[in-house]
Amino acid sequence: MRMPFWASGPLMLLAASLTLPAAAETPVSPSALISELASKAPLFRSSRTLSSLERQRQLEKLLEEYFDMPRIAKSVLGNFWQGANVANRQKFTKVLRNVMTRTYSDRFTRYSSDSFRVTSHRDLDATNTVVYSDVGDPVLGEQTKVEWHVVRRDGYRIVDVRIAGASLAKVMHDDFGSYLRRNNGDLPNLIGLLQAKLAAEKSN
Repeated sequence: MRMPFWASGPLMLLAASLTLPAAAETPVSPSALISELASKAPLFRSSRTLSSLERQRQLEKLLEEYFDMPRIAKSVLGNFWQGANVANRQKFTKVLRNVMTRTYSDRFTRYSSDSFRVTSHRDLDATNTVVYSDVGDPVLGEQTKVEWHVVRRDGYRIVDVRIAGASLAKVMHDDFGSYLRRNNGDLPNLIGLLQAKLAAEKSN
């Protein structure tokens, strides 16, 4: 099974964190949430001695802090979410988080808050906002447009990221959906394959 682990450059900013403050104040707006996320970049970037495993652990904390992983998992599975029981939904949400963690954890030292700028935002409705930003690649010397879909529900959480117009959630939805359609919606098998791939990469 081919799994594209979506290693798109600007998305590496998602893991730009060393540690999460124990008593951080809740961001007052969607734009503030994204700016706060970007501001953690120097902490991660300055700690090049972190092991791969430690980077993954820190990114896992970041995903839990800033992203609505259950909602992302539901969006990725689409109609297959409705047919899944609670246990399989929870397992898929966990493995999806691990996939995102493993994908990006070793590449995040490349970005800093200096290469990131929130440019504007657009309220879709009372609870949904798109925050627009520019993310610079210090290696390639390019600027990429990144859009963050933020929802308000007991605070603010990110539910999707669009890189140069391409939705992360849609890319995963199309890829995993294609596999599930070819395999009679066998979600436990997909979970097992992802877990095996993660375990194989961990052992390398």
